[in-house]
Amino acid sequence: MKSSRIAVIAIVMVGCSELDPNVGRLYVEPVDVGDAGAAEDAVDGDDDEPPGTVSFALDIRPIIMRTKDQATAMGVGRGCAPCHLRGVTNSTGTALSGFDVTTLGELRQGGGSTGTRIIVPGKPDESAIVQALRGQFGSNRMPKGSPYWQEEEMRLITTWIAEGAKGSASE
Repeated sequence: MKSSRIAVIAIVMVGCSELDPNVGRLYVEPVDVGDAGAAEDAVDGDDDEPPGTVSFALDIRPIIMRTKDQATAMGVGRGCAPCHLRGVTNSTGTALSGFDVTTLGELRQGGGSTGTRIIVPGKPDESAIVQALRGQFGSNRMPKGSPYWQEEEMRLITTWIAEGAKGSASE
């Protein structure tokens, strides 16, 4: 992603030099901007910073998508998807709250009572998702009922948010 930022800066510099007759045309070495997905990801609102130690796709998404049966078999709390995944037969959470975890982009929109406060990049304690998972937001601790997320899983989500909650909107 950094290479695409460099390419944009180079284009701007060349364009500016053509506007000022006192500045000669700059030569800019071509920059490999990677695959076509890099430009699409930048449009999705991703940061140009390198990812943190916790990945949404690899670390957070599997917890969010965990079903009740998977949680029972693992002896851990279920994810958000059983109630907040658009199109799931029993997605009452999405119907009631508007909160949808189908993609990271939709998760970032939050629900009716949270809005975009669902995730406050850099501030896990101010993020409604962390508050709900801790039982500090509204009347229900999430996931509704129990068992709840384990301490290690809570550490993952709080670290991910503290690191800027990075990830592509399409994840």
